[in-house]
Amino acid sequence: MERAEQQAHLAIGWQAPSLSNPDSFALDLVATILGGSESARLQKTLRDGERLVSGINVTNSSMQLAGIVYVQAQLEAADVEKAEQRILEEIARLQREGPTDEERKLAVTKAESEHAFAYETTDGVASAYGTHPDDGPGSRTSCATSSAFAPSRANRSGTPRAGICP
Repeated sequence: MERAEQQAHLAIGWQAPSLSNPDSFALDLVATILGGSESARLQKTLRDGERLVSGINVTNSSMQLAGIVYVQAQLEAADVEKAEQRILEEIARLQREGPTDEERKLAVTKAESEHAFAYETTDGVASAYGTHPDDGPGSRTSCATSSAFAPSRANRSGTPRAGICP
């Protein structure tokens, strides 16, 4: 049976800072705000509101030397250009207006819960015993929640800027 619609998979990526760069901490939270949960901006606007995509997420993957932050979306092939435009518009809006208090709190809560859960897995416990406590599972997010994404660390436009973790 042939179907009239064609599914597409859209991916847009940018180079991200390495793990050693304090900006990577804030970028983790920005990725969560944009597309890291069911209540994230892109889910609410493009999936639930405009019904432009059937699924969308944002990931920050910072590694030792470099990283990548990317958006992935599943959608109808005919909507690829419009979806790309809307994604870029939502990113620009976040840069312009910054996150709401609710978005920031949800992102921090998610980061903290992932940090706590990391110690409940065998890999997390092994990692904690095998490295310095500050390098254990979730330490990047712990650092991000404590300093880099505090409301007082926002620049003049209200967007997060990374700080040096204690």
